[in-house]
Amino acid sequence: MEQYLGKIGTKVDWLSVEVSGLEIEDARAEVELVLYYRINLPPGVWFGVTEDMAPLSKKIVEVWLRRGGEWWYVNPGGGLL
Repeated sequence: MEQYLGKIGTKVDWLSVEVSGLEIEDARAEVELVLYYRINLPPGVWFGVTEDMAPLSKKIVEVWLRRGGEWWYVNPGGGLL
């Protein structure tokens, strides 16, 4: 998570993450996550941003592979996080 946050920066306040689904087949797992966040912009920069705004959410699916008894995240883009 720290590497991901480092790439995204401070424009987003990450609040929490929830595992909403999990499918495991042999040594491959698909993990469905819901990320909860709040946009961190000064007032007036983006129409509609207020301090009392409800958290936003984004559903993502990650692929993990088991190798040598450990689970490893597969980055679909092939680049570094």
